[in-house]
Amino acid sequence: MKKTYFNHDSSARTDLRIIKLRAKLGYEGYGVFWALLELLFTEENKLCVDDYSEIAFGLQTDPKILKQVIEDFDLFNVEDGCFYSKRLNKQIEEINSKSNKAKENASKRWKNAVAKQTDSQRIASRVEAKEKVEVKKSNKKGVDYYNDISFPDYYDIHYAKRIEQDINKTKEYHEHLRSIGYIQQRNNYNGETKWIKK
Repeated sequence: MKKTYFNHDSSARTDLRIIKLRAKLGYEGYGVFWALLELLFTEENKLCVDDYSEIAFGLQTDPKILKQVIEDFDLFNVEDGCFYSKRLNKQIEEINSKSNKAKENASKRWKNAVAKQTDSQRIASRVEAKEKVEVKKSNKKGVDYYNDISFPDYYDIHYAKRIEQDINKTKEYHEHLRSIGYIQQRNNYNGETKWIKK
């Protein structure tokens, strides 16, 4: 389960058990109650302890107050040295159910997309992939990078460091780019320049 959040009912403070809690322990007890729910949610809704002092330390409260919140107001179920919340169990089940349903729907969509692809589409995609490989192979020999549309990017990646040392070569290169229809665009934010096709 992806632990993100659980529902916090806006009317929780009007629940009779919470009213009794607030009457006896005030909003400190109310805060401890919600902190315990958050803690239980991250622990799959079950905490087992011999002594409440560790949890009380983690929540920065008195162990006596913590013990009262857990045991005295029927807000948590205590069994065999462990406690949990029935209401939180329902919410966790809903979250898991929605998550599983979303996974199933995604899986169905994926299967349907693959199933809908016709034989001719599969063949066409294989032919296209093969053509791309052949184009890559043919580009390795005899490519005129100066007239190729993607040349500025290729230049920027592969030759910038060599040419920038020679100002005349850089000017030559920039003139060539202008002659084949590129313009230089400057990013006002970071000052970088990029060549783009008009």
